[in-house]
Amino acid sequence: MAGPAAKKAQEQGLGPCRSTYATVFRMISPAQKKALRTATVDPQRVVVRTPDKMGMPVAAVRSSATFSESDLGSYTLEYLKNGWYITD
Repeated sequence: MAGPAAKKAQEQGLGPCRSTYATVFRMISPAQKKALRTATVDPQRVVVRTPDKMGMPVAAVRSSATFSESDLGSYTLEYLKNGWYITD
């Protein structure tokens, strides 16, 4: 969820995502954190680009809280080394 803010922090010279993510995670509201624990994905809104590459728009996330593009962002997921990873 905090990916867009972490990416922006890295671009501004605050360090790589792994070191800044804890700080960015504190920016998420308690209600949003709770909602993400039970969030699901609407598979009809996922964009299949290839069998091992998917586009995951924020519109695919179903949760009790409302999230915007600036909250969650949209990501490209790729199946690499026996797991799904965010690659873009």
